[in-house]
Amino acid sequence: MEEYTPKRNAATQWLDKFKRVARKTDLYIIGVMAVVANVAVISVWGVAGVGKSFLIRTVYYRAIIEGRFQKFGWVNVSHPFNLVNLSRRLLLDLHSESLNHYSTLRIEDPIQACREFLDEHKCLVVIDGLRSKE
Repeated sequence: MEEYTPKRNAATQWLDKFKRVARKTDLYIIGVMAVVANVAVISVWGVAGVGKSFLIRTVYYRAIIEGRFQKFGWVNVSHPFNLVNLSRRLLLDLHSESLNHYSTLRIEDPIQACREFLDEHKCLVVIDGLRSKE
């Protein structure tokens, strides 16, 4: 029996809602998923409004449904960029379905904690809204 989780439920609802539109992106998604399985980092960039986030959200939610990773995290970048805040928000999202969720609020060094967590688990992480490689 499949384990119910809030992320799995959100993924199922979103994919059901956009089923027709998502079918049009299947060829792209298949290509992206093949790359995701073998590469540590993928960058998707382009002009605003062309559907980058839609494509990635579809890949992200399909990966949740298919159980390809141990943990999943999606964070939007704040502007100006702050690595401590990004790391803390990513840890919160990665822990959102566990009992450790609230203990992540008290972490003294969220950057190091995030680095260690990502080294220990097979994660799919989306960082949305980066404006620079730096």
